[in-house]
Amino acid sequence: MAAGVYHTVLIVSSEIVSSSLNPRERESVVLFGDAAAAAIVTHSQPEETSAIWHTQFETHSSGADLTEIVGGGTLHHPNDPTTTPEMNMFHMRGIAVFRQATLLAEPFMERFFSKLAWKQSEVDAIVLHQASRHAIEQLHTRLGYTMEQVVNNLALRGNCVAASIPLALAEAVDSGRICRGDRVLLAGTGAGLTLGCIAITF
Repeated sequence: MAAGVYHTVLIVSSEIVSSSLNPRERESVVLFGDAAAAAIVTHSQPEETSAIWHTQFETHSSGADLTEIVGGGTLHHPNDPTTTPEMNMFHMRGIAVFRQATLLAEPFMERFFSKLAWKQSEVDAIVLHQASRHAIEQLHTRLGYTMEQVVNNLALRGNCVAASIPLALAEAVDSGRICRGDRVLLAGTGAGLTLGCIAITF
């Protein structure tokens, strides 16, 4: 879009994670949900304040085996008689993921704000990947955000994986929680372990 190649872009994110959950892994089966969300991105008009200000993404491969589906590909091919049904189910070492994400989040956000002309207190809303209740609480206890700044739909929707942030953003906009001109952070973690954040004026 910045190069002028595209002027209107449709972004769609959807997840049907329920079909791969292992019913014997309670920490994941009670947490995740299915969802879909979409957004249309266009160039702002001269009189509008909407903008993307800064983005940052990092992947720390030391967490690659903490969240995985080991089945598939050639190592555990579906037609191989030694491939078990559980190999094709989602597996997460939740406590280990939480610990790694907690250690990485604070320096990650410090690097992010060092390149952004905003103060943390100037953020109107932070739409976080709804990883877990403890992860959301870390924004307040460790990173210093007020609970009023944090958009939270975890209790109603669960962790909707790649659709988590766009769904929470859409619901916050629809309810009036986020309005035109608000300073918003979209931040989250993913398997890998991957961290990402984007600062926008909505």
